[in-house]
Amino acid sequence: MNIWGFETAPNVQTLSKEWNKKTSDWLTRYVYIRTNGSLNAVYGLSAVWHGFYPGYFMFFMSAPLVTVCERLEKKKISPCFSKEKWSLYGIATMLVTSVTVGCMAFPYPLLAFITSWSNWKSHYFLGIWDASFSTLAFRCFQRPRKKRSSKSLIYKPAQRIPKLCYVVASTLKNCFY
Repeated sequence: MNIWGFETAPNVQTLSKEWNKKTSDWLTRYVYIRTNGSLNAVYGLSAVWHGFYPGYFMFFMSAPLVTVCERLEKKKISPCFSKEKWSLYGIATMLVTSVTVGCMAFPYPLLAFITSWSNWKSHYFLGIWDASFSTLAFRCFQRPRKKRSSKSLIYKPAQRIPKLCYVVASTLKNCFY
C-alpha cells in the first residue's frame, strides 16, 4: 500500500490502485478485461470477496457511479486544465475525491444496512448526489476540439442540430441503449 499515493489520489482509479496494488491488478486482468469493462462486475466481485454484509455491497456498488463520473470529467473537463498534480485543479480533484469517497465509504465499516443507510441519510446522501449531478452536468459539456486538418471539413448532418438538442438526444440514447 502506498499511503501517500492513496491520500493524495486525484480519482477513484488511482485511489483503488494505491490501496491494494496486487488485488487491483488481478481484478483488472481477470474480471474487468474479461467482462468487457464492466465496473459492476468488478465492484460486485469485490463486495462478495469481502463478505455478504450489506455495508460492503452499498459501498462497492456505489463506486461505479463515481468512476463513470470521473471518466466523463477526465474526457471533457480535465483537458482544459493543467495536468500537474499540484496545480489548483489537481488539488481540487483530490479534495472532491476525498470528500465523495469518504461519504460513500461509511457503510464499509458499519456493515449493517440500517446503520449504513442512516449514516448516508445523516449526510444527506452527499456522495451519491455529488456523483449523480456531476455525471449529468459533465454529459452536457462538449469535448475540447482538436485542430482539424482540411480533409476533416466534410459536412455532417449532425452539425445542423443545435448543440443542446444534440447533447440531450445523445444522453438519452446512451441511457436507453
